[in-house]
Amino acid sequence: VEGPQPDRVGPVRPSRRPGAFRTNLHTCRSGNDPSGV
Repeated sequence: VEGPQPDRVGPVRPSRRPGAFRTNLHTCRSGNDPSGV
């Protein structure tokens, strides 16, 4: 996992991680996430 980088949602702490992705992707469940929210 890389450092804190701005993902498609914005300030998501550890990016490219399904767990952390879903935490912020709940606002953007339009299908932008590879996690499958």
